[in-house]
Amino acid sequence: MNKCSPFRFAIVVFGAAFVALQGAVDVADADPLSTPLEQKLDEYLISGRLAEGEEAFRDIANQSPDDANAQFALGLIKSLRAVETLGQTMHQYGAKQPTWFLGGLLGQNGLSGIPILRMPVPVNKQPALMTHDDFRGMMLRFQRDLTAARQQLSRVPASRVKLAVRFGMIRLDLNRNGKTESGEELWRIYGQVNRAAPRVRPVQASQFSIAIDEGDVHWLHGYCHLLGAITEIILAHDTSEIFYRSGFMVFPHIDSPYKDFAKNGGPIQGIINEVTLIHLINLPVREPQRMERARRHLLEVIRTGRLSWQAIRAETDNDREWIPNSEQTALSPAMRVTEPMIKGWLEFQDEAELLLEGKLLAPFWRGDNKKLGVNVKRVFQEPRRLDLILWAQGTAAAPYLEEGELTKPETWERFQTLFGGQFLRFAVWFN
Repeated sequence: MNKCSPFRFAIVVFGAAFVALQGAVDVADADPLSTPLEQKLDEYLISGRLAEGEEAFRDIANQSPDDANAQFALGLIKSLRAVETLGQTMHQYGAKQPTWFLGGLLGQNGLSGIPILRMPVPVNKQPALMTHDDFRGMMLRFQRDLTAARQQLSRVPASRVKLAVRFGMIRLDLNRNGKTESGEELWRIYGQVNRAAPRVRPVQASQFSIAIDEGDVHWLHGYCHLLGAITEIILAHDTSEIFYRSGFMVFPHIDSPYKDFAKNGGPIQGIINEVTLIHLINLPVREPQRMERARRHLLEVIRTGRLSWQAIRAETDNDREWIPNSEQTALSPAMRVTEPMIKGWLEFQDEAELLLEGKLLAPFWRGDNKKLGVNVKRVFQEPRRLDLILWAQGTAAAPYLEEGELTKPETWERFQTLFGGQFLRFAVWFN
């Protein structure tokens, strides 16, 4: 159980929109939602009635199986509902935000700008008692919801999709009270996540309209696979010990023999709790087959990413682009894309695929043998206890060490240079 990470990683599905919204503070008036389907979808998204919207669009999709926009609208709602349901469960059990110590570390390492790491859920003053089975059930539910979203997205004839969505105005009913409340819109959530960013006004958020097309369909499909990989990795391991000994750092009311340890202690004890959490990332393998599933999800992220960029590079219009090619304009002026960046990203995908397939080795950071590397494919196919400290020290990598061709550090340095030192920020956006 790792610091609310399931929900924060889930926000990747739409978290990159916050980055774009930050640069879109001077966005021009967007084209109005012109079709009845767009207006109907907008009605459900901005009112936070995703459950009703899913039911309504399931009927529309069943009645119009050849309507690509209707099929995608249903896939979009299913994807958002997966995230919303996970957030609602986190709220049910009173999930808390990262402490000042871990938050400071994230900031010092330049990671605090990634929305998924600090995604807020509403405060719950009467949280339900959470057991480890409840935690695992939450992950299993999220996995099932993601699978349903991917299945729907796989039915979408992506080349025929053209659908406007007011992304910033989407609401998530994270406290599950069925009410439309201020603070539930994505643009307001963004403001809570990144208080140092330029302030976004309601009119700007309402004008932040994305014209979804073929490349975006593959993009969302790929992100659902990324979330699936993360979920499989969590479920592959036995998280009971970390839950019992550190779960109170996230969930205030847990079924644990150590639950009273959360009641006392000041800042120093808080730091000790954080260090203990890191120490407890020493997880036995519970279901090893899930690690191979995770690897296959990651390969699907690469496959759908290539399809996405193939479609994006072929575009000749310039209509409210979520991810533009080098001749188009992004919704965020601060996120310009050049052809060298696109080529660099495709090269990164190639390098990542070779690592996942074991055709390239990850350099080993200990010893004098410069030909020795880690076979990443075997890490997934032959999983052992996940011990964070021993991986950092190096001995946990010993079973996976081989001599062979290594991915070169200068290749990764070149990626950073191509993206102006902001490779991670663009990676969250690009998929």
